[in-house]
Amino acid sequence: MEKLPTSVRTLWRLGGLITGTLIGAGVAGAIVVMVVLNDLSTVLLALAALLFLGTIGLWVWWADVRYRNWGWLITDRWIEAKHGVLARHRVVIPRNRIQTVTTNSGPVDRMLDLETITVHTAGAGAPNLTIPHLTTATVARIRSSLGHGVDD
Repeated sequence: MEKLPTSVRTLWRLGGLITGTLIGAGVAGAIVVMVVLNDLSTVLLALAALLFLGTIGLWVWWADVRYRNWGWLITDRWIEAKHGVLARHRVVIPRNRIQTVTTNSGPVDRMLDLETITVHTAGAGAPNLTIPHLTTATVARIRSSLGHGVDD
C-alpha cells in the first residue's frame, strides 16, 4: 500500500491544532467563568489550563493516527483505498467499473501542491473512491494509469 505524502500529516496536524485550540478554549473558558462567577477554588483554573493543552495535544495526535491509517494501491485489475481509525473502511474498485476520474484542490491544497482524486464507478449504488491530498505528480500518474488502454 502506498501512503499519503508527508505534507498531509502537516496539514492535518495544523487542522488538529486549530480544532483543538477552539474546543479547548471553549471548555477552559467555561471553567474559568464558573470559577470567577461562583468564587471557586483556583485549582480549577489549573484544571482548565490542563484541559486546554490536553485537548490541543489530543487533536494533533489524532491527526497522526489518521495519517498512519491511510493507504491506497493501484494494480492491473483494481484500485483500492483503506482508511479509518475506529471504523476501518476499505474500497476496492475493479478497473472495468471505473467510469470517470475527477480531481479537486482548494487554496491550501494548491499552496502545498496537493490534489484530491475521486474515482467514480459505473452502476447504481456502486461506491466511489476518494484519495485525499496526493501530490499533483502522483495524481497525473494515477490518471494516466487509469486511462491507459481507453483508446486502444
